[in-house]
Amino acid sequence: MKKTILTFTFLIFCIFLAVPGQAADNNAARFSWRPNTESNLAGYRIHYGTTSGGPYSNVVNIGKPDIINGRVHGLVSNLKPDITYYFVVTAYNTSGLESPYSHEVACTAYISIPTPPNGLRILPLSDD
Repeated sequence: MKKTILTFTFLIFCIFLAVPGQAADNNAARFSWRPNTESNLAGYRIHYGTTSGGPYSNVVNIGKPDIINGRVHGLVSNLKPDITYYFVVTAYNTSGLESPYSHEVACTAYISIPTPPNGLRILPLSDD
């Protein structure tokens, strides 16, 4: 009996977002990649940790989200600022088989600059 293992290309970008006025642990990494084409695809998992090459001690199962503009989109939230995280993705099928890890992507969350109170403006620096 032949076992089928899912494979795919994981092309992602990650953007960390911090919402002004909210706790820094609301940082989130957004991901995007081209979808798998297997007919028995059941979903995707984003694995992540703080050590390059693993172990990836955290897993977010995003299931099988809708394809938007030809891409799959995933989100990992509640990341701590000033820490570098390492992410990989796997696909899994209806039989429970999971693909090998994708290429690793590293991203660091940074605290965003808060929005100034009403009536204040941030001016550019001048050469004077």
